[in-house]
Amino acid sequence: MTVKTSLRMRDDNVHWHFKKNAERGTLEITLLRAERGISFYVHDNRKGPWTSAAILKLKPAIEKGLKPK
Repeated sequence: MTVKTSLRMRDDNVHWHFKKNAERGTLEITLLRAERGISFYVHDNRKGPWTSAAILKLKPAIEKGLKPK
């Protein structure tokens, strides 16, 4: 993880930037607390060979963890 912050528009959300070692690409993940959801984003100029696979792997695991028990 290279950055962890809240979003200017919503302080209750948490936003992270993830990189993978020296590889190209940055994956942005935002925790949407009020909606109990998660948002994944990769800017066009920050795509890397690993970002799509990381989203496919992380998304279901994180969403499962956000569901009420």
